[in-house]
Amino acid sequence: MVSMDKTYELLKTASNEELQPVVEYILKASVSEQLSKTENYQKYSPNHMRYVDEIFHELRLFGGNTLINLKRGEGPRYKELVQDVAKRFGVKKVTSYDLEELELALAQAVLLKAYKKGSAQDKQSIEEALLDAGMNEGMFSSFINGTGWAGLASAAVFNAVMFQATSLLASSVSMKMVGYAVTSFIGQRTTLSFLGPIGWVAGAAYTVNDVAGPGFRVTTPCVLHITWLRQKKKYTAMHEKAEEVFVND
Repeated sequence: MVSMDKTYELLKTASNEELQPVVEYILKASVSEQLSKTENYQKYSPNHMRYVDEIFHELRLFGGNTLINLKRGEGPRYKELVQDVAKRFGVKKVTSYDLEELELALAQAVLLKAYKKGSAQDKQSIEEALLDAGMNEGMFSSFINGTGWAGLASAAVFNAVMFQATSLLASSVSMKMVGYAVTSFIGQRTTLSFLGPIGWVAGAAYTVNDVAGPGFRVTTPCVLHITWLRQKKKYTAMHEKAEEVFVND
C-alpha cells in the first residue's frame, strides 16, 4: 500500500519548496505527464503539499512500462525506480541494499563519475566540500577507489558528509534543469564552488539519460532530489536531538 511506503511518508512531510523540483521535473515531460491534468493539481497548484498522492503516483508511473502500468493500475514500487537508476550508474547487486543504502550507493556512484570526468579545479572543489563536511582521509580514499564510506567515521560525521554530497547532486541537477539550487549546503565557503562547475554532475546524469530514454530524465533527477531530502530530514533530526540533549544537560 502507498500509505506504508517510506518515500511516500517522506514526501508527505515535505514543504512546498522541497516538493517544487520534483513537480517541475515531472512537468518537463510535457508530452507524457498527467500530473497537470489532475483535479487536485489544477485546484491547488502551487500548493504541492495538497496533492502529494498525485505526485508520488505520477513519479512511479515514469519508472514503469506503460502496458504493465495500465494492467496493474499504478507504477512499480519506488525502490524499483531507485534500483533502475542505480544500475544505469553502475551500482552492482542493487537488490542487496535496503532503500537508503541504495540511495547512498547511487549518490556515491554519480559523484565519483562526475569527479573522474571533472577538471583539476572541479576535483579540488568537490574534495574541499567533502572535507569541510567532515570527511576524513580514509573516507576520501574510499571515495576515490569507488568503495563504500560507511564504517569509516562516526554516524554523525557520515550523515553530515552524505548530506553535503546529496545536496551537491540535487543542486547540480536542479540548476541544470530548472535554473535554481536546493538551499541546504552545510559549508557556505564552498557553496559557490559547488554551483560553478555544474556540468560535471548534471552532465554525468544526462549522459546516462540520453541513452536510457525519457522516463529516466524524470526518475533520475527525482531520485537524486528525494535522496537529498531523506538525508536532510535525517541530518536535521540528528541535530535537533543533539540540541535537545545539550539544553537538558
